[in-house]
Amino acid sequence: MSPVQSAEKKPVRDSSVAGPKPPGDGRKNRIAAMKDQKQQRTAELTQNIQKYLGQQEQMQKRVDVTYNVMLSKQNDPSCSEQERAKFRQRYVVELDTQSTSYVTLLAETRKLDELRVDPYTTQLQCDLLNSLVNNVRALIAIAGLDLEATERNYPHSNSNALQIYTAMHTEGTVVVDGLLEYMGKSSEIYETLIKLHEEVGNLLHELKSMSPQGAKAWQRLTSNRPDNQATALRTRFNQVVTLPTLSAKVPGSDTSAALFSAIEPLLLLSTSHIELQALQHYESGDRIAVLDNLIEHYDTAKLGLTSIGIFRTEELQLAPFSRLCEIVGQLHDDAERRLADELQNLADSERSSPKSTADQLPANRPSSSPSRKRVIKTVNGAMIGDVRPRVAKQGADIVDIKSPFEDQPLASFHEHKPNAWVEIEKARTPAPKPRATPYPQLMGDARKALAKIDELMQKFEGYARGTSHPKGIEESLQNTAKNLIDYADRLKDHEHAPPNSQNDAAFVSKLRGQAQTINDKATQLRTKMSLAQAPTSAAVEYLLSRNEIHPQKNGERIQLKTGRQDFLQEYVLLNRENRPLWYAHFHYETLNSDDVDYTAASLKTKEQRFATNATALAKAQTPHQKIDIYRGHIDKELATKLFLLL
Repeated sequence: MSPVQSAEKKPVRDSSVAGPKPPGDGRKNRIAAMKDQKQQRTAELTQNIQKYLGQQEQMQKRVDVTYNVMLSKQNDPSCSEQERAKFRQRYVVELDTQSTSYVTLLAETRKLDELRVDPYTTQLQCDLLNSLVNNVRALIAIAGLDLEATERNYPHSNSNALQIYTAMHTEGTVVVDGLLEYMGKSSEIYETLIKLHEEVGNLLHELKSMSPQGAKAWQRLTSNRPDNQATALRTRFNQVVTLPTLSAKVPGSDTSAALFSAIEPLLLLSTSHIELQALQHYESGDRIAVLDNLIEHYDTAKLGLTSIGIFRTEELQLAPFSRLCEIVGQLHDDAERRLADELQNLADSERSSPKSTADQLPANRPSSSPSRKRVIKTVNGAMIGDVRPRVAKQGADIVDIKSPFEDQPLASFHEHKPNAWVEIEKARTPAPKPRATPYPQLMGDARKALAKIDELMQKFEGYARGTSHPKGIEESLQNTAKNLIDYADRLKDHEHAPPNSQNDAAFVSKLRGQAQTINDKATQLRTKMSLAQAPTSAAVEYLLSRNEIHPQKNGERIQLKTGRQDFLQEYVLLNRENRPLWYAHFHYETLNSDDVDYTAASLKTKEQRFATNATALAKAQTPHQKIDIYRGHIDKELATKLFLLL
């Protein structure tokens, strides 16, 4: 009832007769009207909730019936794939209908909660969220059946690249058409699975925050089950593997090869990312090293895809290519966020522990995992693998980096020396020799590539102002230069190249000259970026090799007056103008400790000079800033080579 209606039902006071209006009378009327309104709204919502609850029994019966029919068809060998798919879809429709009713009912209970606090509605919300999680998980299971059916329908779904290439030559274009259809359907299912896993994650997060009832439901729904986030990550990697085939207009083309070359390094690290998402038993130092390596490789992949997007736009299917770039970006952001959180947790624990060293990062000790998982350091960075069961006369441990999709190793490493792992070379199946590109087409492709160099350089100039990965910028530009040199070599050596063509020879020379210009620019950009960013060990080593900086001891070892009050030796890194660029701090337990017996060492900007790493991390506003501080750690090799001999 509105305040106006409430007033109409009561006698109206005539102020000229009855005298002054008692103070507060209008306020009482408003309060009474609001109370009536609230009671009316509460009754309406309660009635709606009871109505929806009354529909649930019949709705559940329909869900159960369609499920049982679907299951019988699924297990009936006489049923065709089309018929099974039809009954799976009917079950999906019933689940969606039921879930829609749950969402509506959940919204009504929340509105009711705003009007009154009722333990019954809180429990009902938990029950509805629980049911929604179960329904979405059922949809995930159906998507899994759809994926299995798609694989059964495509005869070459388990074939490797060489087998598919052979089939293409024996069976013709039907193989390519079938492959694209298979990949397209698989990609659609992966997209569905990604969205469903995200939905489960959101529902579980909401449940967990509704303590205590929701927390109990969350515990029940997550115990003894695969981690939802890890499963969602695995599905994203499935999509990353699928999208390159769909992104190239011509399967098996140079563009297709370039796409796979950009994402191939990510597959070796995919298991490491998934492992860190699901498990918590790795040492902090190991987790930090692996996440830092993931970020670096995702940065490189993003830059590689950017180059492909510029050079090969006309050869790309833009929708799947854009989605590929988006997912790689999401994987990068996830790793970056997790690394920043890990570093912040480390800083928090250091501040709360009086025994911690101000600038000390956790050591990378072997994992204490009860499983056979192990973090190893390789030339490709830190990654997680499985220790292979030992055999007689094996010698050093062997660790396999397995595919996240099947129990097969992508690469194997042996411990060459303590904490240094070397890849075991294995015989590789030779790649099928690609068909020679006709000379006119090759010349046209080379001209297009050359014409896009300016656009690429402008793009990378922009990235140089935003990315924290100078080496990745340099490598991407160097790959561009290699691409031009490859065009030059193929044109020069082509069996149908016109003899003694001065124009063609001049163009080949132009390609090589432009490649040299790009290589020079790559070096300039990396140097410029390294000088402009916060100091890292990698940047210091690179700039030292380019004679851009040189170290100098800055005063004598002194005792600090705050924190642990240990002893500090400072070094200054001077630029070409002999001006301070950065500082390096080495901490010692005593004034007379040997130079090599430092307890911690890190690089500092001028602004960070008088702050510990823990303090700097606490002040950092973005994940980038936190990661830059971590990358300022000085390892033993750099310390010995650059500072301790001064």
